[in-house]
Amino acid sequence: MSEHEWEIALPAGLPVVSLNDRGHWGPRYRRGLTLRQAGFAAARAARVPRLRAISVRVTYHPPDRRRRDNDNIAAASGKHAIDGLVDARIIPDDRPPYVTAITHHIGAVRPRGQLVLHITEQPPEE
Repeated sequence: MSEHEWEIALPAGLPVVSLNDRGHWGPRYRRGLTLRQAGFAAARAARVPRLRAISVRVTYHPPDRRRRDNDNIAAASGKHAIDGLVDARIIPDDRPPYVTAITHHIGAVRPRGQLVLHITEQPPEE
């Protein structure tokens, strides 16, 4: 990893959020808040400096080999984790021009599952 890239691994086993979740808003909200707080803590622990613009690759490492869509769990859960980056003051906001791109991937199986953010510093838009 270069001096302009950081890998932020949230703790394994955190409850994730799915775009297909049609349950009650309360448990969904609490799972999102847990991911947001974990993103905040992991970014601080990784000592990511304040940045003007970033791109983010969100990788969800599932706990099993079931089929999953790239943009379901990774997008929904990644959004909350990226909000944690804003809370940690890594970036001023999670909208353009501060976040130039977000991509979502399903990674290799890891016990208990894990969400990982790969952050790359981008030059600010003129």
